[in-house]
Amino acid sequence: MMSVGTISFPPPHPAARPDSRRESAGTGELASSSGAVSSTELTEEEQRIVAQLKARDREVRAHEQAHKSVGGRYAGAITYDYDEGPDGKQYAVGGEVPIDASPVQGDPKATVAKMEIVIAAALAPAEPSAQDRSVARAAQAAKIEALAELRSERERDLGSSGDFRLAPSRNRESAEAGAQFANSENSRVSEFTESSDIIAALGGYGEVIAAFALGAERANRLGVAQIA
Repeated sequence: MMSVGTISFPPPHPAARPDSRRESAGTGELASSSGAVSSTELTEEEQRIVAQLKARDREVRAHEQAHKSVGGRYAGAITYDYDEGPDGKQYAVGGEVPIDASPVQGDPKATVAKMEIVIAAALAPAEPSAQDRSVARAAQAAKIEALAELRSERERDLGSSGDFRLAPSRNRESAEAGAQFANSENSRVSEFTESSDIIAALGGYGEVIAAFALGAERANRLGVAQIA
């Protein structure tokens, strides 16, 4: 289980707060303590600090909620880091959202779909944190591996069917290669015999032989390119 979220920053005021704490998200309202004081009792500097904390609180909550909303069932509960302001209230200054970024065992297609959601959730905030980008990179790697597995499965299915026909995207290339192969074979045969029957026979089987050769070449190339 990975986590995405903002980075906790030190309080904008110099004094350390002994009762700063970490809590799970509740109603989304500012946390408060019994020591809250009226803004009229604060100095101008303290009011400036409170304004900064309020802005930070809004930024953090929007950031984490973006992760949560896009992550859906793969995202867990939001957790916030709080700091107490000069007014005695608690403000969110950081947070995180746990997200399930594990592959779906035995189902590469489902893994691809899941990783796309994880990537979108990690990068959902306007300014993703370094941790957010790290989660997105890990999910992208898992997605690429699942795509490679899907390609391998398709290749195995084609091989077990006994059908020498290639995919539509390779039809032109196969036809050209088949023609070249047939011409080459016919030229070689003509060096040894002028029998029209032998030449015609090789011309008829040349395209099939070429398709088989290309199929083997393609399978080998994909095997090397797979990401484990």
